[in-house]
Amino acid sequence: MSLSMSSGSPRLRNEMAIEETAGDVRAQLEVLVRHLATPTGGAFTQNSFPSSADLDTAIEATEAEILAWFASFGYDIVLANWSVNAKRYIARYNALGAAYFIEMAHTGLVTSPTPGSRAETYYNFYMDLYQKLRDGALSFQDIGVPIIEGKGVKPHFTGGSYDEKQTLKDDTDKVQPLFTRDQFKNKITVPTENKPLVP
Repeated sequence: MSLSMSSGSPRLRNEMAIEETAGDVRAQLEVLVRHLATPTGGAFTQNSFPSSADLDTAIEATEAEILAWFASFGYDIVLANWSVNAKRYIARYNALGAAYFIEMAHTGLVTSPTPGSRAETYYNFYMDLYQKLRDGALSFQDIGVPIIEGKGVKPHFTGGSYDEKQTLKDDTDKVQPLFTRDQFKNKITVPTENKPLVP
C-alpha cells in the first residue's frame, strides 16, 4: 500500500522547497526513517515500504503545513525571499514532521504514538516549531523569514486589534447592537440637599 497521493511524475523539489539545496530534507528524512525501509535493507525505492514516493508525499504535506503556519502568523511564504539560514533551520522541522507522518503510516503502529516512541519524539520536535511561532519565542525575521509588509507578525491571542475595533465602530452599515455597555447604567444622581431621590 502506498502513501503517495498522486501517481504522476515526482515534483521537482528544488523549485520551492524549504531547503538550501535540493535533497536536503529528503536526506535528513531517510536517516530518520531508514529502519522502516523493507525489504530493501535501508534503501528507499518504488518497491520498498515506505516507498520513495511516500517520502516525497510526506515531505510535501509537512512543507505545506509549515508554510500555512508561517502565513497565519504574518510571515512571507515566498521561499525565494527567505534567507539560506532560515531554510536550513526550517528544513530540520520539515524532515521531523515528515518522519512523524511516515512512522504513523507504517503498518504495525497504532493511530496515536505510544509514549516514548519514535513517532512521539518526532511529533514533539515538529510541534516545537509551531509553539515557537505561536508564542513568539523566536523571531523568525531575525533568521531571514520576512514579514509581509503592513501585516507584521500577528500575536496569537484572542480579541481584535484597535484598528479592527475602530473600523467596526465607524461602519454605518452594520447592524446596531441590541444592548450597549451603559444601557442599564443608574441615571439617578444623589442630591446635595435633603430632597427625595427622583430619576
